[in-house]
Amino acid sequence: LSRERILTALRSDRTNDVLNEHEKVKQTIVQIASHEPDVAVKAAYMILERSGSVQSDFTSGAVPPVAAIDLNLGCPQKIARSGNYGSFLHDENPQSAYDVLSKLRSELPPEIGVTAKIRLPPTQADAAAGKLGNEARTIPPPNAEERIHRLIDSGVDLITVHGRTRFENKVAVGAANWDAIRRCVEAARLYSGDKNFPIFANGGIESYNDVCRCLDETGASGVMSSESLLENPGLFRDTGSSGEIITPRRV
Repeated sequence: LSRERILTALRSDRTNDVLNEHEKVKQTIVQIASHEPDVAVKAAYMILERSGSVQSDFTSGAVPPVAAIDLNLGCPQKIARSGNYGSFLHDENPQSAYDVLSKLRSELPPEIGVTAKIRLPPTQADAAAGKLGNEARTIPPPNAEERIHRLIDSGVDLITVHGRTRFENKVAVGAANWDAIRRCVEAARLYSGDKNFPIFANGGIESYNDVCRCLDETGASGVMSSESLLENPGLFRDTGSSGEIITPRRV
């Protein structure tokens, strides 16, 4: 039920200003960051309550403004290391990440989805180069498929995969690994038994053509963009049929 609500919200026509009789605002997914399960649940309920998304009965047709709570397991910035969240939490203390997700899923209403945005795990090459520090002394880096399995076991409804590791950031950023995202898509659908399990692809998206190409090459359910979308809010708009070009100046 929560997964269907998420996908319905994401499929909604954002260009249509006409809302149905039950819809006060367009639904959204709100991201939080935490390494403590109880704190994450408290934060999630604060968001749901302040947004008017906590209701005892959703069967009347009412649509909660917040469709899901997302856990940030992808941030590679130094502040994420100091706060013990983002990709550092997932890489260095993955069980804590899965404990947070499991707690969110067990404590939140079933109508509210739980999702996660992740990066690819460190590679054996990263370990050999000494980038992992104490991490390499405990267990070898997991592969992407193992990471997806653990997330599904934690009860998530949707996963967004950034096709880079935490080390591929800023000056070290390279091309997003869409092939790894494709493997995550295949792993999720095989492991979950749901041939349509939603996986979103992230990274390497600079134009609408990239969106289409990414969907074709990865088999993902959707595409997420961040920096490119800030530069061009019309990124997801197909202008192929009209030939219209939305230039940065016009944006």
